[in-house]
Amino acid sequence: MMETRGVVYETARTDLLALADLGYIRKEKRGREFVFRFDEGCGLGG
Repeated sequence: MMETRGVVYETARTDLLALADLGYIRKEKRGREFVFRFDEGCGLGG
């Protein structure tokens, strides 16, 4: 992540978890990792 976006892993993880807690994205477990997806039901999809 740092190489492509200039963001360290822990910062990205913290931000993604916060967005999931607010209901803007969904957190899905796939094996040992999490996949984050935009939640189209959150009302922001236009």
